Amino acid sequence: MNAKTPKIKDWDSHAIPAELRRRGLTFADLARAEGVNCRAVRHALYNSSPKNERLIADALGLDPAQIWPSRYTAECIAANPWRRAALASVGHPAALLPPPAEHTETRVTAGHSSGRAKGRNVRDADSRATA
Repeated sequence: MNAKTPKIKDWDSHAIPAELRRRGLTFADLARAEGVNCRAVRHALYNSSPKNERLIADALGLDPAQIWPSRYTAECIAANPWRRAALASVGHPAALLPPPAEHTETRVTAGHSSGRAKGRNVRDADSRATA
């Protein structure tokens, strides 16, 4: 019998404002207390924003990793240098994870399909040069 590990899900984007309302708070209250835009705080519901995630989590008396576990996995943090830097700026210990190994794939750009180089059509220039 296969034993699947249960996938930990982030809180629903409607559950967070509901929990804030139960505690008598709004995103505007949190933003005003911190001196930031209300939309910036709300933006943390949908996109990575460690500073605002911390603000919401503190208001709920939780750790941000309890609300958004998918954003705090080792793979997520290691793969995103911007998130690692943002977590370091708020003093999160996950920011100390080592960066991922360098990717060594090389890309060939000689046959670029755009057909333009230095503002002129490459195909036209090639046809004029051979004529």
